[in-house]
Amino acid sequence: NQESREGVYGWFAHWMLGRAEASPIKERSTGIPFLHELLVFSGRQRPENELNEAQLTQFLIEQRKKQIEEALPHDVASLQSYKEQFGEALKYSLMAEYPARPQLVTGTPDVTNAGDVITKRFTVSRPDHGDLVQMTIREQEKPLLKPVVLVLSAADILEAEEGAKAKRDRDSLINSLIQSGHTAATINYFPAHQAAAASKYKFFTTYNRTDAANRIQDILTAISILHSRNEKGLSVVALDKAGVLALLARGLAPQLDRMLIDASQLDVSSDEEFLKWLPIPGIRRAGDFVTAVAIAPLTPLRVHNTGDKFQTARIAEIYRRLGRAQDFQSQQKALSNAEIITWLSAKRP
Repeated sequence: NQESREGVYGWFAHWMLGRAEASPIKERSTGIPFLHELLVFSGRQRPENELNEAQLTQFLIEQRKKQIEEALPHDVASLQSYKEQFGEALKYSLMAEYPARPQLVTGTPDVTNAGDVITKRFTVSRPDHGDLVQMTIREQEKPLLKPVVLVLSAADILEAEEGAKAKRDRDSLINSLIQSGHTAATINYFPAHQAAAASKYKFFTTYNRTDAANRIQDILTAISILHSRNEKGLSVVALDKAGVLALLARGLAPQLDRMLIDASQLDVSSDEEFLKWLPIPGIRRAGDFVTAVAIAPLTPLRVHNTGDKFQTARIAEIYRRLGRAQDFQSQQKALSNAEIITWLSAKRP
């Protein structure tokens, strides 16, 4: 507004032009231009090749896709360049970070026994950041020396019937993992609040994480605490719609032994699908899943339940270009619990 502009004039005149004081300088009235003086094409023929809003939007999208495609890494040098450009973009799009161990504070665990299974429940927080994750760890009284498996599910945040099915699937897998000698960990996600906050404050997501991004931060916090508490290694199995959250978190996490992702047949060609599942500003511009995979250590990754919608060709190409083709697999159908455990336990080729 005029008052602010006049304050800026005075500041610049003082510091840049040597004016003795920094007090505001009043604007001189120049009158209001006529409308035809403000219009670019007033009285002129419009360009034959002009783009309307929809065409311009599509043009910009295609340009960004081409830029990402041309920048995809093919060796160590180009990988570093890709990390510096698109890796940074992904980090700031998610507004998330991998917590350093000294930042984490764990609460006193609540320990219960049921048969030969021990269950520990505790909280993990970062007081300086105001976040809090509830974690549950289940294992046999005498667990085998197998990697800990972080089982991620959106069961607690999905709609009624879908959530109930996801909970049954999650609990079934956890039981199978424990019986096979694994230690299984789960978390409760950040509660939804974005819709209420966004309706109260304008442009809420300009400076605040969306609910999806907060849940990605929860995953990173869980990985950090599990990495620091065990020496048996750490694998991640992400079920249902938690799969795409975990795949994005992979880009900011350290090396994992293995990661298994349920793609839930997300149509990665559709911006509308991203807005529905992953309403995170700038995520597509940053290269979304392709960037998350490219900038992470290329340990074994398997993506299942892709249908014909979740395309993995570029992810496979990254593994191939960097000499790790054998460590990536994808398939259209969903894996059974037995197939998941077999893959987690298999020796690397």
